[in-house]
Amino acid sequence: MNRILLIITLIPISALLACQPDGQEDCLEHAWHYDQDEDGLGRPDSVVIQCDSIPGWVKNGLDEDDQPHVAPPSPLVPFVFTPDVLKPFYLNQTDAAYGFWFYAPPEYDSLAIDEYPLLIYLHGLGERGNSANNPAGMNIILWNGAPKLIRLNQWSVNNPMIVVAPQTTANWQASTLHDFITFLGLSSNHYSIFLNRRNSS
Repeated sequence: MNRILLIITLIPISALLACQPDGQEDCLEHAWHYDQDEDGLGRPDSVVIQCDSIPGWVKNGLDEDDQPHVAPPSPLVPFVFTPDVLKPFYLNQTDAAYGFWFYAPPEYDSLAIDEYPLLIYLHGLGERGNSANNPAGMNIILWNGAPKLIRLNQWSVNNPMIVVAPQTTANWQASTLHDFITFLGLSSNHYSIFLNRRNSS
């Protein structure tokens, strides 16, 4: 009788989170927690998901009384993206007032003379969240409106445009939205975003 040897390999869950930024080697994403008092224990309410280590941040969130209680610094990530790919930028990862999803059309060319219209999708009450504490909570934005259509590859418009879907932690405030648009405006100095025309419906 022939015998078949069955070998089962268990893959750690963290291995499924492997990321490969352009021009970099493979890496594994981890949750990093801010360690204000430098005791080796991080704050559970301050979380950043990324591959590389961050000075002053640790992999555990076991410190319930991290002193002194001050706002953790923002480990900023480069505001870079790939056309035709929905990319998340979590709260505190950029200078923006919100965490947000960013999408540029397949036709996008940052060196083009023509600039692309910008659509800002504002979610409803049930999609609020804090992506600094709960990055996965920003996925709820992808279940409605323009982000949902993009996620399902059903986004079809006559004119290519850039779509940004921010997530607020509370009610939308005009002043905070203004700051966010200002952030996008500063980014438009490096990317082909056209902000001078506003439509309402």
